[in-house]
Amino acid sequence: MDYRFNMTPRLIAIAVIGFISLMALLFALGFQLGLQWGADEARLQKAAIAPHPYNAAAPMTAMPAVPSAPAMPAVPAMPAAPTLPSVGVAVSPPVVNPTVTIGRSN
Repeated sequence: MDYRFNMTPRLIAIAVIGFISLMALLFALGFQLGLQWGADEARLQKAAIAPHPYNAAAPMTAMPAVPSAPAMPAVPAMPAAPTLPSVGVAVSPPVVNPTVTIGRSN
């Protein structure tokens, strides 16, 4: 049995409509997923910003006093190790020696 595949205008129109509807459905799915993930993210950020209900209800004066630890003996300060410059600080490039030759000199 032999089937002949003809590209008629009707078949092309069906293929184009199917492709456009597939892209529209994928866009709608992505939009809905984005809304859901964004809502979860917003809820987490709102919970992180909001004061804890137990801390907000208790006044600061009602907290029991914490006994202080005994004083630590004085230790001389150690010099800090050299650190890298912070971000945004201008750093000069290393000096280049223009007399260096690579290979055999003639």
